[in-house]
Amino acid sequence: MQIFKNYGIDKKNHNRKICIVISLILINLSCLNTRSTLATEEKQELMGEIQKYAEEFSNSKSSDPITQQIPVYQLDDILPTDWAYEALISLRDRYDCLSGYPDNTYRGNRPITRYEFAAAVNACWQTIESFLAENQAELIQQDDLIVIERLIQDFQVEIANLKARTEGLENRVDALE
Repeated sequence: MQIFKNYGIDKKNHNRKICIVISLILINLSCLNTRSTLATEEKQELMGEIQKYAEEFSNSKSSDPITQQIPVYQLDDILPTDWAYEALISLRDRYDCLSGYPDNTYRGNRPITRYEFAAAVNACWQTIESFLAENQAELIQQDDLIVIERLIQDFQVEIANLKARTEGLENRVDALE
């Protein structure tokens, strides 16, 4: 896996560093629609928003263990014919990091903010990191690592193109102002 080697990831530390690399990629994705450089207070505000949504996401999980274990197929607004049904089941079954809202809905057709996306991804990464901390790395499937590598490779050029376009648009707006 060449891309992992590019980031200094080897067999000893690959799981932890993969989480870091993917987090960095997600941060870059979330910054595509923002200025390329943020002031310190803007960064703090952004981190505060991410923390707020992370707490909201965590609090949306019921403290009732029975509710926490509701299978995806029992969520009221998820159907087996939905295009993401298998992905939702996979995330829930393998990493137990996907939860619906307290009213037994997933609200998959509702748009989410980048903050909500970051909070949801963070919840999944925390689960993966807990597997690693508990020496349960075998629960992270090699296929998942291969998919992650492929996604990084597939979207690397697109991310760079979007970033360049965004910066170009920002420069044009600045010139017009």
